[in-house]
Amino acid sequence: MSAEPIRKRRSPVSLVIGAPIVLVIVYVFSVGPMVWLVESGHISGNAFGSIAILYAPLNWLYYHISWVEYFFDWYIELWTA
Repeated sequence: MSAEPIRKRRSPVSLVIGAPIVLVIVYVFSVGPMVWLVESGHISGNAFGSIAILYAPLNWLYYHISWVEYFFDWYIELWTA
């Protein structure tokens, strides 16, 4: 008998649920680095339209939900200070 450890198989459901959650978290927290890249001149003004479209859902949340506005103001300040 071999002493190999038994590996648990992950359910495909956990991937289907987990991957979108991770992607949303990465999307939300990518705002800070993106603002820093734009403000520091690493991304030109020509790309700004594409960036604005990419972040339009978060922009809408920013202007319509006060706690989202406070969070992003605080978070972006961390990246631009």
